[in-house]
Amino acid sequence: MIPKVFAQSRRPLYGLWFATVIVSLFFIQAIRPPEYIKHASVLYDTLPADSVITLRLLAAGDAMAHLPQTQAAWDSAQNSYAYADVFKWISPVLKGYDLRFINLETPLGGEPYKGYPQFSAPDAYAADLFQAGFNYFFLANNHAVDRYNRGILRTIHALDSMKIPHTGIFSDSSDRASRYPVIIEKNGIRLAILNATFSTNGISSKPPVKVNYVNRAEILADLASALKYNPDFIIMVIHWGDEYKLLPGAYQTETAKFLAENGVDVIIGHHPHVLQPVGWIKTGTKGQEKETLVIWSLGNFFSNQRDRYRDGAMFTGMTLEKNLLSKTKAVHDIHYYPFWVRRADKPLNFSIIPCELPASLLGNDTLNATEKAAFEFFSNDTRNRIGKESKLRELRFYTEATE
Repeated sequence: MIPKVFAQSRRPLYGLWFATVIVSLFFIQAIRPPEYIKHASVLYDTLPADSVITLRLLAAGDAMAHLPQTQAAWDSAQNSYAYADVFKWISPVLKGYDLRFINLETPLGGEPYKGYPQFSAPDAYAADLFQAGFNYFFLANNHAVDRYNRGILRTIHALDSMKIPHTGIFSDSSDRASRYPVIIEKNGIRLAILNATFSTNGISSKPPVKVNYVNRAEILADLASALKYNPDFIIMVIHWGDEYKLLPGAYQTETAKFLAENGVDVIIGHHPHVLQPVGWIKTGTKGQEKETLVIWSLGNFFSNQRDRYRDGAMFTGMTLEKNLLSKTKAVHDIHYYPFWVRRADKPLNFSIIPCELPASLLGNDTLNATEKAAFEFFSNDTRNRIGKESKLRELRFYTEATE
């Protein structure tokens, strides 16, 4: 159909309209990174009445690999490692989001498998995280180089062979150039995504391997590259801050301000191993203010740490919205979903239990008195510290489904 703007003089302008479409399509192809972006050109007579398109994003914290976690995952009957039972309660929650981010804080370095301080986890760990629903893995963290270059290369190869999307570490400069910055288009919304770490615990990778560090000059260059793809939103997934601190420190706040001033819309933080607040940074001048969402720290998604504040964490979800009529964009409906990590010792096993999960649904995961007290303490602690202080809505997945 020819657009209505051409209806009165169809013949003289038909050729011009056709040529414009062809040139536009050629241009779209020319800017498309082949591996990460799919773009469809749609020509409307008029924009649809419902012109708002959305993308739902969920971010999780640190997927650690302490040795007890690996030991608990061993299935002697199958002669293999299996983690699916750990994630069975949170997997249905993940499926309600378009993008589900996870910080994989261990190399897939091969045997012998190791815990802290230099991790190496079985490939099954990543495979079962992916199967549970996480569909983008972030690898720039302080344990990225724990197993040296061999661990980096093996991690990349393992994730690629399982077709698990990832970023943050690269086999060489050309590998980085072909994969980074990450450009994803989903539901008609285009994202540019960066990932960097402040440290690799004093262990340096050797060329040609590349790890993304929080280097301001390099980040500015990456942002410039990202802008060539005209993203609707720019997201930085960053490893930063001081371990076990409940509030962001000066390094985090200064880095967040730098990122916000240079166009980042959402900052997702990892590393402190405890939950830190969720908030906004305002930049710009009067009349041209911009707000950047900052999730300062998502805590331990899955770990063996049992101390207060470290034995559970939360997902943070959000809706990214684009209005095709007004050309406006927004990040809204910020919410959180807290959960506690249960460790049972006889036999050794772990499970991630949502704080809202009714006891009637727990089945074999029924908590004993000591576990119930720890579960309730973490739940109340988190709701007071994060829900009330950050003024976030708590997602209710199971309780709403059963009411």
